[in-house]
Amino acid sequence: MVSEDIKKQWFRKAKEGWRLNKDIIEMVKFESVDLINDDYTDYKSLLHDMDIILCRNVFIYFIPEVVSRVILKLNETLNDGGYLMTGHAELPQQAIANLRPKVFPESVVYKKSSELGVRSEELKSRSQRLEVRSQKLEAKIPQTPSPLVGEGGGEGDISEAKELYNKGNYTLTIEKLGHILLTNPEHFETHCLIGQTYANIGEYEKAEAHLKKAIEIDKFNAEPYYLLAQISRENGRLEDEEEMLKKVIYLNPSHIPAYLEMGIIYEGKGDRDRAFKMRNTALNLLKSLPSDARIEPYTELTAEELIRHVQEMIK
Repeated sequence: MVSEDIKKQWFRKAKEGWRLNKDIIEMVKFESVDLINDDYTDYKSLLHDMDIILCRNVFIYFIPEVVSRVILKLNETLNDGGYLMTGHAELPQQAIANLRPKVFPESVVYKKSSELGVRSEELKSRSQRLEVRSQKLEAKIPQTPSPLVGEGGGEGDISEAKELYNKGNYTLTIEKLGHILLTNPEHFETHCLIGQTYANIGEYEKAEAHLKKAIEIDKFNAEPYYLLAQISRENGRLEDEEEMLKKVIYLNPSHIPAYLEMGIIYEGKGDRDRAFKMRNTALNLLKSLPSDARIEPYTELTAEELIRHVQEMIK
């Protein structure tokens, strides 16, 4: 029910009930936009400097790569402090730059804050590369790292490379890691990180070569398989992605992202039973974590918030 005060201020009586005042109606503009292909991020666009965007039941019709591109565009159209509202569980896998999620029973609201993510001018370039890890975090330490040995290949070098990576300086990261490999070509962690770096700049062949080398060095570590799965998805090789994710789960039965991504694959195939099993396993693993824990690559959400997302997905 609308209060009488609001009716008097913003509405006028009509035969069929109440109508908005003319000055409010004239503020409304209708425009057709292609969310995927149109450049509505331009400052001259009517969609720029938005305070709130309502976008429910839209992303469910897009493949993940397209969802990422559209999110980045919508992000650019929002003012700092603006809101993006989506349906529940529509964006469970997206790294949403500088949008902080707030979960409600029937929806998710993302608030834009420049303090949380990268500058807007960096967003376009991010849409063209694979975001396999959050740049704000240290590169993931492998489960069984091999020691660095030899001149120029000390722990200081790998730490410097990680610092460069976290700053987004991929050229110097590759240069530093390449120097390490000259003195220690069998170092597992270095191959993983340089593969991850090449993936982030879209050089997938080089990324895959280093990740496959990492597997040769330690075939029982799940990390390079997971990175290869994401590269396969980015390049539309869904069968390869599925194969890699199965290996991840075999090697690391507690790998929550692998279960969630397998759930998406099975759902896409119409196999709801397997999709449910994958998501239910992820849900049980999430429940074993502290409520404020954060899991790569979903670091914008806590374990508690992820639980709500997954519960909605398996209803």
